[in-house]
Amino acid sequence: MEHRAFERDGTPERDDTPVHWGRYELWDVLGRGGAATVVRALAPPSADRPEVVALKFLHRSLVDDPKAAAAFRAEAALGMLLRHPNIVRTYDLEHHDGRSAIVMEYVDGRPLHTFHHPALFPAPEHEPYMVAALIAQTCDALHALHTVRGADGSARRVVHRDVTPQNILVRRDGVVKLLDYGVFFSPDRGFHTTAGFLKGKVPYLAPEYIDSRPWDHRVDVWAAGVIAWEFLTGKRLFRGESPGRTMVAVRRALIPDPSSLRPELSPRLAAVVMRALERNIARRYRSAHEFAVALREVIGAEYGVVDPETLSDWADGREPRAASGVMRVARSLSPPGESAERDTLSFHSKLTGT
Repeated sequence: MEHRAFERDGTPERDDTPVHWGRYELWDVLGRGGAATVVRALAPPSADRPEVVALKFLHRSLVDDPKAAAAFRAEAALGMLLRHPNIVRTYDLEHHDGRSAIVMEYVDGRPLHTFHHPALFPAPEHEPYMVAALIAQTCDALHALHTVRGADGSARRVVHRDVTPQNILVRRDGVVKLLDYGVFFSPDRGFHTTAGFLKGKVPYLAPEYIDSRPWDHRVDVWAAGVIAWEFLTGKRLFRGESPGRTMVAVRRALIPDPSSLRPELSPRLAAVVMRALERNIARRYRSAHEFAVALREVIGAEYGVVDPETLSDWADGREPRAASGVMRVARSLSPPGESAERDTLSFHSKLTGT
């Protein structure tokens, strides 16, 4: 098959054999998770969204699972309520040929975990402030999620529960985009965590959540703190030989001050991050907004303004590493290539059953 090339704006450079799902032309597979596959696609003309979008399909094996289907619809409904510059936009929930897809904003960038954080140091002295600026944007997104209201104006009290570097996209212009609400919790959603079954990635789960103690939106603040700690130190905070041992570490292991591991780090910035990692939830930031404000106060006092151009230049200069099998993200400015074409066709066969 002839390779499909792309212009800088993500549009096809020339025609190629199209693969369609309803009104959409499917391009390349952006990622696969435990419940869904995300595909880049060309959408029909509309004033409400761009031409290039991302379609999220529930895995075929889960289509007839009532709980999975209901959770997928709830994710789409929540996404359509959210309007924030740091949250991936959800445009619609489409149905065709017995399948459903969430139509989402396509982000020209890459997930935070591909920034190869173990290689951040040695680094320019401004590096920690770039990291802090990215985490502050992530907290802005979380605060919008935590405070979202329904169509009737009532508070939804939503918690993400899966804040990880894989779910934080960094656009080429330095703008953070939070995604993936597949395990979100809301009291009015009607789904609750089964005893003994935890949702989310263990190294980023808060201790109170692991222990089945009362928890709230501050579990997302903890997760953002873990990510900040890891990207400032270049080390993993909680890593055990098994999920069980990792849980023990989350509950009890000493959390070193980041500046004790990297003396060049600002003690003030380290202290801001350590407060997000308070195991006593009463001592933690009361909101993601508080965490973002504290980060920006340090940035402003010790570095100055981190404008989009500065953050974009920094993000562009980071050396990407291979994406994990859980979320392999296509680089939008390079041709998908034959393997990506085959991947799309293989997915289309599974989608249609042909």
